Amino acid sequence: MYRFLVADDEGIMLESLKSQIVGHFGDRCEVETAKTGRAVIEVAAAFHPDVVFMDIHMPGINGIQAMREIRKFNASALFYIISAYDKFDYAKEAIDLGVEKYLTKPISRATMIAVAEEAAQKVDQKRRQRSDLLRIQEKLETVIPVVENSFVSSILFQNETQDGSYYRQLLDIEEDYGYVMVFQFGADYENGRLVSPVGMNVRAQSFYPEFRELVKASFPCIVGMIMSNRITVVVPHGQASVPYEERIQVLERTRELVNRLEERLSAKFRIGIGKTHSMSEMERSYREAVRALNGSLSRVLHIDDLQQNGLYDEAFPEDNEGRIFHAMEQGDTDGVREQSELFFDWMVEHYPEDENNIRLKVLEYIIWAERTAFEAGAVNYGFSYRRNYLDTALSFSSYEELRE
Repeated sequence: MYRFLVADDEGIMLESLKSQIVGHFGDRCEVETAKTGRAVIEVAAAFHPDVVFMDIHMPGINGIQAMREIRKFNASALFYIISAYDKFDYAKEAIDLGVEKYLTKPISRATMIAVAEEAAQKVDQKRRQRSDLLRIQEKLETVIPVVENSFVSSILFQNETQDGSYYRQLLDIEEDYGYVMVFQFGADYENGRLVSPVGMNVRAQSFYPEFRELVKASFPCIVGMIMSNRITVVVPHGQASVPYEERIQVLERTRELVNRLEERLSAKFRIGIGKTHSMSEMERSYREAVRALNGSLSRVLHIDDLQQNGLYDEAFPEDNEGRIFHAMEQGDTDGVREQSELFFDWMVEHYPEDENNIRLKVLEYIIWAERTAFEAGAVNYGFSYRRNYLDTALSFSSYEELRE
């Protein structure tokens, strides 16, 4: 179906053009008419024509002015100028407005039909292009979350097979810096902590698309996958640091986002926010965001707002340790084993005589893993569950037993 709008102050001319178009296209077209510039604007606003045949010389608002107004609300309409005068000035203005052709009266029936058919073919072409773009957009809507997940994984886990710059190009990320927000979700609060019962992860899969939509409406960001009871979000930033005033605004927007998430989704949320770092150092911001979550019961907390924000006093493989935690939270057994091997090698190499500290570090990781699993709803906790941990660690007579 093609929608034609014919504007001319001569009634006979108007009816003649309408009759020719209807006679050629039959029930494949709708034709509306107007005799004044004001009328053609009003009709165009309600009718949304595909093609407009416009007489330049009409009472009141002339054709050029009318086209300019119609362009404001209908950018896709095709305009064809009709005039009894072949004036260059009008033709120049018409070209500036993107007019398809300039037709001089009188117009033969053959010319009118040929032009109308040409216009219909252009309309078909535009519709095909629009349809193709919609199909591409639909495909992108399914692909983009996958690409975003891969991007977040590449910068947080620093997998050598994944190139963060490649994903940045795909996602059109121009900023060189950014910060991480870690969203923790659960079914409810108990003593200020989120409780994630069995099945919460399945529920999260169902609300994940709407979660993405709500978060992206609040921040220009890249949303990662669900890992245990957390979702990692990377927010690109144009500067190496976030000024204090902007950080306050970010916190306010984040609190508002928590309220919207809890209103719309069947879950409760807490959010930890890391510092701004270069894109190649997003893992540091991730660890800071996790520390903010673990260091307070606040629903939203920036790492800079923690009262105690300690630093390592000596050379320490914090990146390696961070990868152990990431793999553990993701349920990646092979990754945990690989990174733990590297960390144990580092301890034995640097502190070969310090058996008790190595035993303590092993126990620290075991207890950290328990806590992570407990917060994710994967295990229960009892005060007496750890009764044999210390005796077992002290009983090992070799580093290989401790490593295992």
